Amino acid sequence: GITLVGNNPSEIAFTRDVIADDFLVLQGTVRAELYSISIHGDLTIQAGVVFQPGLINLVGAQDQNVSAAGLTLKDLTLNKPGNSQVTLLSPLNIAGILSVASENTRFNTDGFLTLLSSSDAPGGTARVGSLTGGSSISGEVTYQRYMSGEGKIYRYLSSPVVNATVASLLDDFPITGTFEDPSSGPGINSAAPSFFLYDESRGTLQEGWQSYPVSGLAIENPLEVGRGYAAFIRNGTGATVWDVKGLLNQGDISLPVN
Repeated sequence: GITLVGNNPSEIAFTRDVIADDFLVLQGTVRAELYSISIHGDLTIQAGVVFQPGLINLVGAQDQNVSAAGLTLKDLTLNKPGNSQVTLLSPLNIAGILSVASENTRFNTDGFLTLLSSSDAPGGTARVGSLTGGSSISGEVTYQRYMSGEGKIYRYLSSPVVNATVASLLDDFPITGTFEDPSSGPGINSAAPSFFLYDESRGTLQEGWQSYPVSGLAIENPLEVGRGYAAFIRNGTGATVWDVKGLLNQGDISLPVN
């Protein structure tokens, strides 16, 4: 394995692809922007370490643990033979692509994974590649979505996770309407609906739009998987980043249409 320990901060720059068993960094800076690091065992990164590989490959047939202390990785690939599992033991952020390239591989986030979004340009939002046969991602994931400030405008969104609710969005931008706990504040008409879903069975094009939620608490009104919503964003020129947390949508999804 590779262990990097020191009494004083140090910087190590890799000049080629690296293959290791366990990979442990307790202090300092590790740079490998142009190279990949393939790890057969556990990955442990202590808080405060700067760790910037081009790509992390988790490989080998054994189960692996990742303890990253809130580290942000660009890309992470799981490519493991057999029926094996990778488990997160502490927070990990991904800014690029999470790939599960092998069959029957389980990635247990244990609620520690965040997919970051820093712009609405191509590549500005982290994403998950196709799950190869029998592979799955378990545990909750926090999914972010960046929206540039374009004045007061309607944005169209849907939930990439299971069990999100209107309350998941209410802490990121104002949502108003006839439900029990709408947003309030200067210049906000709490009773004026600002969040809508579409029901094509209601009649003409415009008749299909209906405000949501109409009653109850925000946390009691789910964001239905596969359904699109129109949200009125009042943020003017400032960017909005919303997030939801739950089990990622995966496998077959029944769309809520008539």
